[in-house]
Amino acid sequence: TGWMVPLGTVLAIPAVVLLLRYPFLAFFIWLTLAPFLMTTETATERRVYWIVHRALPLAAVALMTLRPFYGTKRPTLARLSWPELAMAGYVLTSIASILLLNDTPLATTYLLYDRVCSPMCIYITVRLWRPDDRGLRRLMSVVLCVAAAESFIGIFTWISPQYLPSYWLDKPGRTIGSLVEPSVYSVTQIFCGCLLLYAAVDPKRPAVRWLYGVGALLAFFCVFLSFSRA
Repeated sequence: TGWMVPLGTVLAIPAVVLLLRYPFLAFFIWLTLAPFLMTTETATERRVYWIVHRALPLAAVALMTLRPFYGTKRPTLARLSWPELAMAGYVLTSIASILLLNDTPLATTYLLYDRVCSPMCIYITVRLWRPDDRGLRRLMSVVLCVAAAESFIGIFTWISPQYLPSYWLDKPGRTIGSLVEPSVYSVTQIFCGCLLLYAAVDPKRPAVRWLYGVGALLAFFCVFLSFSRA
């Protein structure tokens, strides 16, 4: 693994430049990689999890709020309002509760960040950036890839499980894809399927409409395979 540090350093330079110019790219990276990092078996996978799920969403929000100070051309950012203040209050209240009442405050704080704070950063990134039509079209390509990958993993769970890692088969008789739990898998596929169904309503591009429509149907079919109430 000695080569990973210099390689990561070299790749980090263009990555930072891209994020400075287009912070919304962080959402694309997170949506593409995070579903496959729910279980980390090696130290390298754990480092990638730290970068993608823990560091990247927070860095994207920081870059977007600091853009006026480093002078790059940017669209006008949306103003945050009372829902975001309510979210901040929820986080502060949760931290206070953990510190005062929890027996394992550090581990629980990590859990709070992973399950609440990091997704909130992703939400704020979308909320601030307000992607235009081109950004949404780019997003749909990522959503299609995620839905297709999770669908194929889910189908392989039933027909050829020997080709999948053991930790993707922890729930016999249920479809979990790479997402550990049937409910998480179902919600992810419903999210992707609904977005693809929306994107499929495009009379100008029949081939794209057909592709997104098939992707949506496949995602919804795999929701059924999860046998989840989600």
